[in-house]
Amino acid sequence: MTEKISVIIPVYNVENQLQTCLDSVLSQTYQNLEIILINYGSTDNSDAICRSYAARDSRILYFKKDNGGLSDARHIGIRQAKGTYVTYVDAEDWVEPTYLEELYKTLQAHKADIAVANYSVYKESEDLFYFYIKDEDYYEQVYSPAQIIDGLFEETNNINIALISATGKLYKRSLFNDLLFPKEHAGEDGFFNLKAYLMSERTVYLNKGLYVYRESPEMPSATWMQDWMMTLVYAMEERLAIVASHGFPLEKYMVTYRQMLEACLKNVEEQGLRDSDAYRSIQEKFQVLSLAPQRYETKKRAIVLAANYTYVDQVLTTIKSIVFHHRNIRFYLINDDFSQEWFRGLNRHLAAFGSEVINCRVDSSHIKQFKTNSNYASYLRYFVADFVSEERALYLDSDMVVTGSLEDLFTLDLQGRPLAAVRDYAVQGQDRQAMFDAGFMVIDTAYWKQYNMRRHLIDMTSEWHDKVPFAEQSILNMVFCNNWLTLSFDNNYAVTKSSLSGYHLPNGQDYPKVLHYTSHRKPWLPLACQAYREVWWFYAQMDWSGVAENAALLPLSEDMIYPKGRPFTCLVYTNISEIPHLTDLILALPKVQFKIASRQHVTDKLAQLITYPNVTVYSAIAGLNGLDLELVRTSDLLLDINPGRKVVEILDAFRFENKPILGFEDLKSTKHNQQTYSRDRWKEMAETIRQMRKKSL
Repeated sequence: MTEKISVIIPVYNVENQLQTCLDSVLSQTYQNLEIILINYGSTDNSDAICRSYAARDSRILYFKKDNGGLSDARHIGIRQAKGTYVTYVDAEDWVEPTYLEELYKTLQAHKADIAVANYSVYKESEDLFYFYIKDEDYYEQVYSPAQIIDGLFEETNNINIALISATGKLYKRSLFNDLLFPKEHAGEDGFFNLKAYLMSERTVYLNKGLYVYRESPEMPSATWMQDWMMTLVYAMEERLAIVASHGFPLEKYMVTYRQMLEACLKNVEEQGLRDSDAYRSIQEKFQVLSLAPQRYETKKRAIVLAANYTYVDQVLTTIKSIVFHHRNIRFYLINDDFSQEWFRGLNRHLAAFGSEVINCRVDSSHIKQFKTNSNYASYLRYFVADFVSEERALYLDSDMVVTGSLEDLFTLDLQGRPLAAVRDYAVQGQDRQAMFDAGFMVIDTAYWKQYNMRRHLIDMTSEWHDKVPFAEQSILNMVFCNNWLTLSFDNNYAVTKSSLSGYHLPNGQDYPKVLHYTSHRKPWLPLACQAYREVWWFYAQMDWSGVAENAALLPLSEDMIYPKGRPFTCLVYTNISEIPHLTDLILALPKVQFKIASRQHVTDKLAQLITYPNVTVYSAIAGLNGLDLELVRTSDLLLDINPGRKVVEILDAFRFENKPILGFEDLKSTKHNQQTYSRDRWKEMAETIRQMRKKSL
């Protein structure tokens, strides 16, 4: 124990408690101390007690000053501190003999910047401890800055209070090089510690009552007067600003803030101050806050996914898309090969959104219950009712993203049916019966349990797996034939089937509510081959601070994906790989996006163009009318520079939309009001495009 610890004790009118406090510090098993007493304006016998102790022990440094408040006294103490570590003790409290030794050893063991002990509460008027942690409940927990934000709301054993108060902690002295307690600031402990935690690499918590807080009848009680209350409210607003600036979710803080405003209003009313400026100001804040929906609740809604670990990126993308638009979700992931560490890590993120993910692990005994020639992972949805405790659950395939609220589906009247789903317009069952797409289902799990639907599905699979065309979807449709409720196509927009459904995007939506990237045409593949590719990548590349940014839970809009506006885009629609001066144009116009589309499989030469950051290549998109419409809608001009047969309907669409078409004179085969250039004038074409982009900004 060679490193010195500075113990800072502000003193103000505590003559009856001060000796107990000082004796407890001098009796520490860790003895390399300096004890700094700051008497800030005491009018009782505290000064004489301080002088007496300072005369007895050379480790005590005594300073006397006018009353500048608690924060000012702490500032003086930290300026005088020479120790490598610092702790604060309030003069009316005391500490257990091993307080410093245990904090120091734990801090060293975990290489932490702050060590936090819990506390006991002693009520002096009753000579009774009424909050005390038992020895057998001891544990240690290490927090990163992100994790400790959630810890500030952990009410078990009053951990939230232990973390936020200034006392009961051992700090690295170096933290105070950039930190000060806010002067004359109600809630100063919480404000200071929040900044300290965010500046530290790690904090370690000891679930042990090493600090004793004394409740004394001689201590002044909190008076909810106007100035004090307004200062308290401002302090909470500053904490909200700090948390928001670091990109952490605000939901739990907003709940606390709302509760604080309610408590302030109640106390002001009890004191007869309804006509005060403070009351009007706080009431105004509360009314504005009440306009926003309360997002953090204890009741969770169930959403089920099923996949193996090869789909981990897709599972995470689906989850992030859902949490971007929802709170309070309990995800059930049915799997057989995800690690427990993956679940622990993801739950640390989801907790900030009132959500969690449950590891629903299947084993060989589940899988061996049926025969199949297909990938068994497709059949994991059979086990939904085995794992889900809620009576209603949504099931989603992991090649989906959600762009808006699904709240209405959790209360949808299923009219006694076991599920609701969207019709699959590309297939039909026996006798031309409509079939549902099993990629998205609203499931009555109580019904499934009552009628043991899993058993029916397994039996049917064993009997029919080699006789049906669409694997588990055919089996599900056979079992639930004519016993499902039809949902709008908006709830399962299959990107390769949209032209069959007669679907029109609802007013006010920029995107379908649920996008399903069906078939082999997946958005994560190098070459584009379906619509709404950029939506999947928006969620896939989003970090958790980005998920938190949609605090209002708004539906996805184009300006969320393109906050600076959609990039100026040129479309080349070709069936030929040899396109004159295409690479020259790409290199000359790095701020212009090029979309190169072909209804055939593109050659390696065209595919190689995706190495340029401003190029997207669409391959084998014949028959995807929805994608053709998207390409026309999102492109600013068409480059008619490819040899060979033209796709006339694309030329027609650009002319109908009154969008410009630039082409090479010798390659123009149709008249669509093209602005043409000779091939050797491609630089003039590039300059025209550059000026068009400039005008569009």
